[in-house]
Amino acid sequence: MKKDDLHETSEPASTDAAAAVQFMQHYGFVRAMAVRFAPWPGLADDVFQQVFLEFLQGRERWEVKGNVRSLLATMTQRIALRYWKQSLKDQSEARQQLAEYIRLAAEVQDTHEAWQEESDALRDCLKRLPQESRQLLDLYYFQEVSTETIGERFSMKSDTVRRVISRLREKLRECIRLTLIQNPRHA
Repeated sequence: MKKDDLHETSEPASTDAAAAVQFMQHYGFVRAMAVRFAPWPGLADDVFQQVFLEFLQGRERWEVKGNVRSLLATMTQRIALRYWKQSLKDQSEARQQLAEYIRLAAEVQDTHEAWQEESDALRDCLKRLPQESRQLLDLYYFQEVSTETIGERFSMKSDTVRRVISRLREKLRECIRLTLIQNPRHA
């Protein structure tokens, strides 16, 4: 086997690895989008995994060298919509009508612009939190550290960590809501 032949056979593996690395750089973003758009929370993992698989399968078509964030956002929304459509097929007519109403309402509100405004509001709200609260949220959501491990680091019980995270989530939701109401740019 020639050296050039070896290079040709290892090319797809390195392309797969490069695409996987590129995808994983946006892990938290895609995960959040999957949670946001999945028909129900239990399907968020399925949506996330499907985005990963389709991103790898289409790596040659994308030809994206820089930021793939908007591509990943679009892929996540489309895949979640496919899951919505599939779940609608399995439901009764009354449930289908309700699900369709919710989906249409979500489409109106979930434009990229609205998503960006909510993200900006979230960043502002996170900055207002005490450093310890930001650290706790970072560990739990972005570094995926278990509540038990976080509890050990902060000298808390794991159920206390879960309650604190729940309260912080509620606090952030309210802060985002107020920020969007008070800021005319978000109206």
